[in-house]
Amino acid sequence: MKELLASAREGATPGIWSGSVELARRSEVFIDKKTDTEITLRLREKGKCVSHVINLWPKDGDWVSDCLCQGDPCEHILAAIFN
Repeated sequence: MKELLASAREGATPGIWSGSVELARRSEVFIDKKTDTEITLRLREKGKCVSHVINLWPKDGDWVSDCLCQGDPCEHILAAIFN
């Protein structure tokens, strides 16, 4: 996961990085599924009913989220990796 975080940090703008730190503090992350190649997580902000689904492929350095954010990586992906 360290390599995935390093890759995500390289692609994140300073604003997205800061926002993701704050989001990580006010959210919970649950593992839906974990295999040798893929991790599926749910990130739920405290006080909200809806969670975002985030898929991570650590060995490939890739990720995707079902949110509508424009950043790649977005705050949701980074917050999920932090947690």
